[in-house]
Parts: sequence; C-alpha cells; structure tokens
Amino acid sequence: MKSAVSKVGGQPSSSAVERRATLRALFLAGALVWAGCATGLPVRQALAAEDTSVAGDFLAGRFAFNQGDLDQAARGLGRALSTTPDDADLRRQVFMLLVASGDVDDALAMAEAWAADDPSSDSADAHLLLALDAGGDERLDGLATLPDPSLPHLFAPLLLAWLDPDPAAAAAELETTVGDRLGDLATVHQAALLDRADAIDEALAVLAAITADPARTSDRALVQQARLLARLGEADAAAALLRLGDGAGQRSDLVTRAAAEIERGETPSSLLPTPEVAMADVLVGVAELLRAQRRPLQATVYARFGLHLAADYDPARLVLAGLLADQEGPAAALAELERIPADSPWRAMADLDRADALHESGRTDEAVATLEAQITARPADPGPAIALGDLLRREQRFDEAAIAYDTALTRAEDVGEDDWRLYYASGIALERSRRWPEAEVALQRALALEPEQPYVLNYLGYSWVDQGLHLDDAKAMLYRAVELRPDDGFIVDSLGWAYYRLGEFPQAVEYLERAVQLEPSDPVINDHLGDAYWRVGREREARFQWERALQFEPDDALIPPIETKLEDGLADEDAG
Repeated sequence: MKSAVSKVGGQPSSSAVERRATLRALFLAGALVWAGCATGLPVRQALAAEDTSVAGDFLAGRFAFNQGDLDQAARGLGRALSTTPDDADLRRQVFMLLVASGDVDDALAMAEAWAADDPSSDSADAHLLLALDAGGDERLDGLATLPDPSLPHLFAPLLLAWLDPDPAAAAAELETTVGDRLGDLATVHQAALLDRADAIDEALAVLAAITADPARTSDRALVQQARLLARLGEADAAAALLRLGDGAGQRSDLVTRAAAEIERGETPSSLLPTPEVAMADVLVGVAELLRAQRRPLQATVYARFGLHLAADYDPARLVLAGLLADQEGPAAALAELERIPADSPWRAMADLDRADALHESGRTDEAVATLEAQITARPADPGPAIALGDLLRREQRFDEAAIAYDTALTRAEDVGEDDWRLYYASGIALERSRRWPEAEVALQRALALEPEQPYVLNYLGYSWVDQGLHLDDAKAMLYRAVELRPDDGFIVDSLGWAYYRLGEFPQAVEYLERAVQLEPSDPVINDHLGDAYWRVGREREARFQWERALQFEPDDALIPPIETKLEDGLADEDAG
C-alpha cells in the first residue's frame, strides 16, 4: 500500500483556528476560486511550489477540479487538508477525489484514520470502502454497521444479501429492507439471488414486473429471464424472447452470447457469477443512479468502488469511462475503454463509446473507422450504423450520414415507437443532402410513429414553410410544436416564420420577438425578425436586427442577402 503522505502530507504553518477560518471562507466564496485563477499561476506550478500557502493550495485544487483534473485536485486540496485536518468538508472532498482519480490505496489509508475518528454518516463512504476492502466476518460487520442515515446504509442490505449463505432468505428480506427504493436494480438482484437458490419460478415472477416488453427490457434483465427459462427446459421460449428483445434495438453482445449458448444447448451464463461481481454490480447501479441525478463525482466514487471489488467487471469500466468523459475529458475515457478486452460481451458498447471519445478528441477518422469495423462485424445490428450516422451528421457530412442511416433502417427488422428518432435523423440528413422527397417521407414516417413529437413537427413544418408548401398544415403543426415546447426559441421562430410566409406579418412579429428573447444570439432568428419588422413598417428596427444577425456569425450563404437588405431593404415581391 502506498503512503497517504504523497497527496495528504505536509506540515502546518499557522494556527489551526486561522487555517480553518481561511478555508471556510474560501469554500463558501466560490468566486474567489476564479479570482485566484486570474493570477496566471499554472496549477501544476502552484502545486509543486514548496512554499504554497494553504489558501493557494485550496484555490489550486479547486481550479484543477473545475478544469477536470481529479488527480491534481486531490493533490492541491490534500495539501490544504494537511494544514487544516479538522475541516470535515475538505476531508470528504479529498477522500472522494482520491477515489475518483483512481488512487484507492491512498483513500484507504485516509479512510482508516477518518473512520476511527468519525463514526457518523459524514464518513459513511470511508466506512464502506474499508468494509469492501476487508474479507470474511470483517466485511460482514463493516457493511452491517454502516452509519445511518447515509446513502451506503440505504443499499447495504443489497450488498449483504450476496454474502448470506441462504440466498432465498436474503432475497425475501430485501422486500422489507430495500423495497422499491432502488427500482429495477433491486428487482434484478432479487431475481438473481432466487436463481442462485434454484427458486426459478419465484425469480421469473419477480422479473415479470420489469420485463413485460422485451424490446424495452434492459440487456441484463432480458438475458436473466432467458437464462431462467432455459433452466426450466424452455429453450425455445428463451430463444424467442431474445429474438424479440433484439429486434430493432441496440444491444450489447450479452444478448448475442446468450442466444448462441441456447443454440448450443447450454444454459446462458450467469451475469453475476460470484458475490464480488454481484456486489460490484450493485455499486455500479448506484453510480448510474447518481449520474442520472447529476452527481458525477460521487457516481465516479461508487464506480471505482465496484472496480476495487471486481477489477475485471467490464460494466463498471463502461460506466466509469462515461463519468470520466464528462469530468476529465475524452482521453481519460479512452484509457478506461481500452482496458475492456476484445472478447468481452461489453466490447461492442465500449467501441461505440470509444468512437464518441475519439471524435471528441478530434480523431474523427479513427472514430469513423471504429464504427465502420463494428458495422462489418455486426451485420444484423443497426446500432453502429446509427452511431456512424449521428457522428457524420454532427460533422455536417450529410450525404455519408444518409447512407449510414439507410443501412441502419435496412437492419431494423421490427420498427417500434422509439424508432421515430432514426427516421427523424435520416430525414434531417436527407434534407440537408438536397434529397427532399426522400426526406419528407422519412420525416412523415417519424411523425406517424410519434405524432406529438415537437422536434419532428418543427422540422417537417419548417421545411414545408421554407419551401412554400402546405402552409396551412405547416402552421398548424408548428402551433402544436410551440404548445409542446413553448420555451424553445427555434420552434417559436418556425411558427413566426410560417406566419410571415402566409403574409400574416403582425402575428409573425409577435412570435419572432418571442423567439429572439429565447435565443438572442441566433443569426437566423434575428434575420427573420428583421424581415417581419420591415413588413409592418418598422424599418429602423429591421435594419437593427439585420445588423445583429451579421454580428452573430451566420453561415456564409446568409451574409450576402442580409447585406443586400441592409443596403436596399426588402422589395415588395421579396418573400424573405
């Protein structure tokens, strides 16, 4: 084990009271972090300086955190903590940053002293890490006595259930100790415990609540249900279930692997083969819940906890990579994704995430190559083709994006309501490729699947308006889109532009003014409002809006028409 001194060491330089007061003031006054950054002292230089003050360490650590450098944030705040060891808030921040940056050894060293000193819920994560790191009775005791109230105390029964020698009894006890507070996570684990106890019918009954629609069932729950059916000797039903679930959706290789096992006459492998893997899965599930609640640092801590228990558990690494991408950037995500083996059932998902990270890193050609390889390797899966279409569309390579979406649509055997997104994306790529008749068909198909989808209503309605087609129908569609998304400036602009094209200029002004309030720096919306002002005789205001449109860097194609309007105004016959 490495010494904690490397990040938390150092000697005090002033009175403890003064140090705590200084740090408290800095912690509460977040604006001072940015004031400290204005000095121009690089973070790493500040952290390396031997005579850095406690305030400087704190500011450098906070700046590093805001810049997505978790390791340097841990170092800076750790040095500040060494001179203010009684600051509870700072101690918790340093502990979380040590774990999140991957330095679990130093976090363990810190947790030992912290947990001994503080039995309260403030140190619950430290107690949890110590319990996870222990074994045997020590692990059991540590998990059973986690401080309450705390988040670890909430899900501790789920961890303890996997250490119970009687998994059926443990599954039954979860009804009272956890209930539905952890949602599907608890349901999946309860069913897995019953599977472990050979209580197959009971496990299927538990899963029934979350597996009613195979196409909307998670990969893990779907494979678990198929495994249970196969254990009952219903291999045909299990195979049919996997085919239903794998129809048009983007699946991991878990489903493919399970289907192959059934075809060979085998029972699909257990997804939670050992207590350590199962407990890691609980921690990863909690991390996903925290990420959904926009608590990325704490989510990263629990994903790291999961990997500390089961270093080869690839779902934990997938979740961790996503969290690091959000906080530290694509390079950190790529480093984690590269650790997932090529033969892992999660490799397909990892490659999709890897392509995103490569693209975010500016390595677009590598991202495209990664997705093209997946398209070839997975000839029945529309997922990689959808991802490629999305990437190319973001790059404004619309012709290529349209081809990718066409590949995805060809592979999508059973089209469901959720596939409006694919038709919508395809319609955008086709429209931007000047293939309007095909785009119109795709957008109408998306609308048929999801009639109240405001973005589809807006795109199709605006396209009709811009071409002078079906103006009354377009206006009705756009009016409904505005009702559904009243605070979306682009949708409000579309309705205003529909009124303009219909010659209803006062109504156009009303909606376009509102659109500019919602999206004040969009050049197209400002240009539209200028046109509407001109039509109602407010020519000075029209020129002002056109000038604003030029200030906001419009596309090159828009600049000459706007400059002409500034020079000559709008001709009577000009439709805008």
